Amino acid sequence: MKYNIIRDGWIKIPADSFPLDSGEINGNRLLIGLNQLFIRISGKNILIDAGLGNKCDFTDLGLLDYQKPRELLHELSKIGIKPNDIDIVLLTHLHYDHAGGCTFLDAGKLAPTFTNALYYIQERELEYARSLDSPDRCGYYPDDYEPLTASGRLVMLDGDSEVIPGLSVGLAPGHSPGHQVVIIQSGSETVFFSGDLFSVVEHTNLEVVTEHDLDTKELLKARRKWIALAHENRWECIFCHAVRDVMSTI
Repeated sequence: MKYNIIRDGWIKIPADSFPLDSGEINGNRLLIGLNQLFIRISGKNILIDAGLGNKCDFTDLGLLDYQKPRELLHELSKIGIKPNDIDIVLLTHLHYDHAGGCTFLDAGKLAPTFTNALYYIQERELEYARSLDSPDRCGYYPDDYEPLTASGRLVMLDGDSEVIPGLSVGLAPGHSPGHQVVIIQSGSETVFFSGDLFSVVEHTNLEVVTEHDLDTKELLKARRKWIALAHENRWECIFCHAVRDVMSTI
């Protein structure tokens, strides 16, 4: 197994919406990272989450500031990976800061960023996003995922699933209805990408929730389960919104 942490830059959000000093606070602005993971396993190039993307101006979402342009494709290029080299994109969920980089504007038309990839998501996540009258108010943007459906590149999962040997996902709802975590295993080594189940090391505290979590009861139930497994088995955990301490055991 080969893997690299990919940093798509940073965003700044209202500090009171994201408890604990997990980044850098300046006034009411909290700096948080946007981290993805590239893995080479079972002969496949896999990207976990796709960052914010460059399609939109997100200022009206309450992002007080954000780095632009985004760094995802540049960071991949530094390890010799082009967009068409990616075979699989695994999305923890469909919020704009995790799925925005899935598509881009090509001569004014939306197209998949990773042209040869299949994109994997929980079916219930897509169903929930489509059920909302105003999905943008809940962090969902159809431009991030509907072009994937239209191009036949979106693969639906139903609960815990093995995607390819050594790479599996586990349902971990609460932050969103179809949120999933990713488990990568090779020999005695396991890497765990927790997404927004606990997105910084401080959020491994079972009492911490954010205003972005849809169902805190479900979130804490899932967090308790996956923290126990990660701790017992000494998994290396990747924290998607960390600025510092992006990877550690818990």
